[in-house]
Amino acid sequence: MKRIIFKIIIGLVAVNIVTYWWFSESSNLQIVNGKYLDFTERRLGSKWNTDTSEHIIVASCGDEFFRDLKQFERAVWKSNPKGTNYPIDLKVDNDFYQSVWQVNYDLDVLETIGIQTDTLNSRTCIIYKVCTKRTIVGLMKRIEYQYFFSNSPTDYHIMYYNRQMETSTPIYFWVLGFWVEFNGQITSLN
Repeated sequence: MKRIIFKIIIGLVAVNIVTYWWFSESSNLQIVNGKYLDFTERRLGSKWNTDTSEHIIVASCGDEFFRDLKQFERAVWKSNPKGTNYPIDLKVDNDFYQSVWQVNYDLDVLETIGIQTDTLNSRTCIIYKVCTKRTIVGLMKRIEYQYFFSNSPTDYHIMYYNRQMETSTPIYFWVLGFWVEFNGQITSLN
């Protein structure tokens, strides 16, 4: 009996390792895109949101996320029902468009929002920062998500009280081909 249980445990560990190497990266990208959709759903429900063109700026502390922006662009199209299905960076003369840019993780959030917005509230700047804080290969990963948005030049005080900057730092465990999330609540960034 012990031998059978031992073989089952070894088999489960082997399956966990093999599925981690084959599927963890694509599964990870789906989680990052899903978290963006969660943040955006909260933003669209905020009274501080305006229906203007969106400049979405993404940043990752390594090259683990956003290697191929096409997958993220599809998530952006799903995020706002007002969005168009033009290629995202195509400059089209319409009332609403979305542009996605990838920048360095160390960007100055307030400076970037100040550059991308104006006092007429004619466009919204959305900054989505993702960084892996800790990894135990094949077992666990902790990812920090930061999400900022504003349609006018602003400061941290205003953004904090208007809930225009949020964060989430869930812990994910790899279990037989899937990331299982723990402690993933979205909170206001301090």
